[in-house]
Amino acid sequence: MTGERAQQHAAVTGVQDNPILGIVFMVLGFAALSLMDVVGKWLVGSIPVTQMLALRAAAIVPVLLAWHVWRGDLGAIRTRRPIAHALRATVAFLTPLFFFMALRDMPLADATVVAFGSPLFMTALSVLLLKEHVGIHRWGAVVFGFFGMLVVVQPTGDGFQPVAMLAVLASLFYALMMITTRYLRGTETTTALVFYPNVGVGLIAACFLPFVWVDMGAFDMGLLLAMAALALLGQVLLTKAIILAPIGTIAPFEYTALVWAAVFGYWIWNDIPGGNVWIGAALIVSAGLYTVHRETRRRGKTEVGQ
Repeated sequence: MTGERAQQHAAVTGVQDNPILGIVFMVLGFAALSLMDVVGKWLVGSIPVTQMLALRAAAIVPVLLAWHVWRGDLGAIRTRRPIAHALRATVAFLTPLFFFMALRDMPLADATVVAFGSPLFMTALSVLLLKEHVGIHRWGAVVFGFFGMLVVVQPTGDGFQPVAMLAVLASLFYALMMITTRYLRGTETTTALVFYPNVGVGLIAACFLPFVWVDMGAFDMGLLLAMAALALLGQVLLTKAIILAPIGTIAPFEYTALVWAAVFGYWIWNDIPGGNVWIGAALIVSAGLYTVHRETRRRGKTEVGQ
């Protein structure tokens, strides 16, 4: 977005691009969501995915409502785009459904790595659907980060297991989720962008409860509440990131989920990543840092030209 277009956008919507802050929110958001994935992997071993999603939404939605009632700004959830929110809620349901179905039968790191296709989807879709400009340098950073993922995966002749396709679908729907966030940012508040997907996920998942319900103990309920808190935190941070920065700028930072997965894997399971993981992580982080450098340089030139 050029300086003139950014000023026009801010004047109309009241939203000013801040790519650096958007990047920070993206990294922290994926830290929260990576830890949520750890909790979710434990839970899907004992309860159905749709039950987990329904109960997670049942914990998140009342908290959102209570918070905004207390602040006296319940009007923040008003929307002029109900149909768009309904479509977005469907995407928001399919994203975790496919990912946690994959996670049930795949190691956490493997599922996370497969999901790394979403930055490529996000960058391509932002050009096609949002008409955002993504220069060759940012395209190069995304591809460089993808190469880092390949170093981690070390593909063999055996290819992907069929269950990995569920993670690929989750990756695609996640990219669509982020694209719709960017698309709706001009008329919707952060509250609305977080509230309606959770309501939609809860309603859709609740339709399956009569057919899949499994009784839960106190420990599983505690894990589910922790998962809901981490999901809410991650959603708020990622929503803020998408509002503040173009998709092409922040997309490579989804790769930081690999770093968080390595940290949590060591902390919880004493799983020490192999040398290829460290090399791949270095490539991924380098791609992210280069994106920050390019964005800082671009913004500096824009400010000088104003």
